Amino acid sequence: MRVRMIGWAAVLTLVVAPLGAAADTVDDGGAALVRPDLRIGAAETAVDPEDAERIRRLVKTRRGMMTAHQILSIALLPVAGATAVMGTVNRAMIDAGEPISAGQLNAHRALAISSGGMYVTTGLLAITAPHPYRGLAGTSGASGKMDSSKVHAQLAIVHAMIFGALIATGLIDRYAPLPPEAYQVINKVHLVEGWAWFTLVAISGVTISFY
Repeated sequence: MRVRMIGWAAVLTLVVAPLGAAADTVDDGGAALVRPDLRIGAAETAVDPEDAERIRRLVKTRRGMMTAHQILSIALLPVAGATAVMGTVNRAMIDAGEPISAGQLNAHRALAISSGGMYVTTGLLAITAPHPYRGLAGTSGASGKMDSSKVHAQLAIVHAMIFGALIATGLIDRYAPLPPEAYQVINKVHLVEGWAWFTLVAISGVTISFY
């Protein structure tokens, strides 16, 4: 019940996250940049009129990629949560001396591959999204002030590192010829990493929404 409550709270939190850029700012990897006036001929614009259309296209591309990033993040949470739950069930059965069926193992692996693929895709969308206003005159540069975007990015670095360790222990657990004692240790570490990764991904989404 506790796991289900945490999962639903995270999903509901991310659902209310903005799916598009704010009206007057755009996330630039931690710096909120004020959008210049892109109207051709506007006296107050800091953008060369010849670049205005190019910037509009980049804005549209970024908005679409970041919207996809957020939607896929929401879809990732239940899959990642189900993966962790299935791993916990399998671990509990091992500790109880009960046999685990091939179906249970295959279900966990299928969920792990699905959540891993979704996670990597989600991250690539955010990393490769263009920054239309970066380097333009009349935009604010990065400040030393901590904000939700910076916290979100820093958490992303941490849960990406945990994800890498999660893959490593999963592959060792699956393919390495380990003695029983070492297998038990790797399996337990893998389980802890799975829950840590899921939790930080959820917290990262909450942070970008409300911090």
